[in-house]
This record gives sequence, C-alpha cells and structure tokens, in this order.
Amino acid sequence: AWQWLAQQKEPATFNSKEALPWRQDKEPHQPVVIAPVVDAESGQAIGGIYFALGGPVGWDRKALQGLLPTLQTLAAQISTALHQARVYQETLAYQKTMQELAFARKVQTSFLPEMVPELPGWTLAASLEPARQTSGDFYDFILLPDGKVGILIADVADKGLGPALYMALSRTLIRTFAMQIAAPEEVLRAANRRI
Repeated sequence: AWQWLAQQKEPATFNSKEALPWRQDKEPHQPVVIAPVVDAESGQAIGGIYFALGGPVGWDRKALQGLLPTLQTLAAQISTALHQARVYQETLAYQKTMQELAFARKVQTSFLPEMVPELPGWTLAASLEPARQTSGDFYDFILLPDGKVGILIADVADKGLGPALYMALSRTLIRTFAMQIAAPEEVLRAANRRI
C-alpha cells in the first residue's frame, strides 16, 4: 500500500468489493480508509494512515467518505508534529554549531600574540578579522634564540573547532621547532612531519 500511497496527495476509501490499487488480486477485503501524511515543505507523502475497518457495521461509500475529514485532520496533525520536530532538531544543531564556533573563536584568540614585538627601524601591526565567527587563520611572532624574530602567517582550511585546534597544534609545533632549528624551511618540514 505504501508504494501506491506515496504517489497520492489525497485520502481515499475502498469498500470491501472495490479492488485495492496496490494489490494484484481482486479478493474481497475489509473496507479501507487510507490517507497520506504529506511533508509540510516538499508536499511529498512521507507516511500514511491506513484503517482497515471490520466489525458488524456495514460500511458503504457514504459512511467511509464520512471518515475522511477526521483522517485528513489526523494526517495534517502528524505532518505538523513531524515538521516541528525536524525544525527543533535543526535549531538544536544550529545552536550546537554556534556554540562550537564561539569556543573555537576563544581557542583561536587565546593563541594569538598579545603584543607585537618592537624592532628597531620597523613598525609592525597585526590584526585578524575572520570572515565568519572563526577561522583557521593565525599569525605569530617567534622570538628566536639568536635575537631575530620569526613572523608566521598561516591558514588552516575550513572553519570551526577542528581547524582552530589544528591551528593551536601547528603553532605549538612550529614554535617548538623554531627554538631548535635555525632554517625556516627545516622548521616547517619538521612541524609538517609531526602534524
């Protein structure tokens, strides 16, 4: 019945002598009232209500048709409840994403240098303005053992907590290797191997 009902937009009734369109045989059956539960957004059937009516009551076409308004109301209520549940789930997922992005922003900000080093003959300034709540972009100033300053500018692909944590890991590794290795390309190679 579902394959047939999935193609319908309106409820239907079948008395015991009418053939059921989803069955090949023409055997008698109980009277049936069937209605699709239609998705509020797509208009497609996402479920259905199937009543096979029995008992001593004689169900003629008029009696079956009299059940349709109640069945349609029930189908509409089910559709509305499912839609509201889906919207609620989407809202929760959105809130979770926003909380994750806010936390990622805090992680990212905590790893950025608080001050720009002063270098004779140079005026340095730095600012990071992510296009969204957070990003994997970062910069750093590394005071090297020989009195030089290493300037690091990097971008971790994507947005959110994962990239922010990769940024923190990358920054830590690069700082660590920069204290041990003099050549910048070797520092990056060592950090890349460790990542």
